[in-house]
Amino acid sequence: MFVGGWRALIGALVIMSAGSPARAQAARASTVALGRQLFDGAIPFARGGPACASCHDTAGLPFPGGGTMGPDLTTAAARMGQQGIETALSTLYFPTMAPLFSTHPLTPGEQQALAAFLEQPNGEASRPVVSTAALGIALLAGCAILLAITGRAGRSRVHSVRLALLATAAAGRRAAR
Repeated sequence: MFVGGWRALIGALVIMSAGSPARAQAARASTVALGRQLFDGAIPFARGGPACASCHDTAGLPFPGGGTMGPDLTTAAARMGQQGIETALSTLYFPTMAPLFSTHPLTPGEQQALAAFLEQPNGEASRPVVSTAALGIALLAGCAILLAITGRAGRSRVHSVRLALLATAAAGRRAAR
């Protein structure tokens, strides 16, 4: 267990109870930072579960981002709402996640930090959007260019080999007569 992360979370909760808006905002930022570290695996989960970024991505992660096995969680909070996020993190009822976390459940503090990270606006608009169609078109164009270059460079070679084969065949026919 990462003691520093838990100290930061406990400190954030104490500051939140102090009542000052600035302190509450600082505590929220600390909780979000802890959630980001738990999500990307910089801080391991207390009970040994895999990092969320192993399977999921979100716009809040730096390049190269997270995994692609699970859905992108950039808009999960907007889709599911706060209650949905809290329920998902407390139960982890998804078919792929259930076996992984049945013996490694998240602690309440980890659930709270991850929920704070997922609920914060995390730069979705600044994330470069690359569509599959655009990527496919670019790959096809690159292949076409490479084929054209190969065809152009190999054209004279194929022609000269063909001429040599034809000459050998013609000489063989003449000898057979």
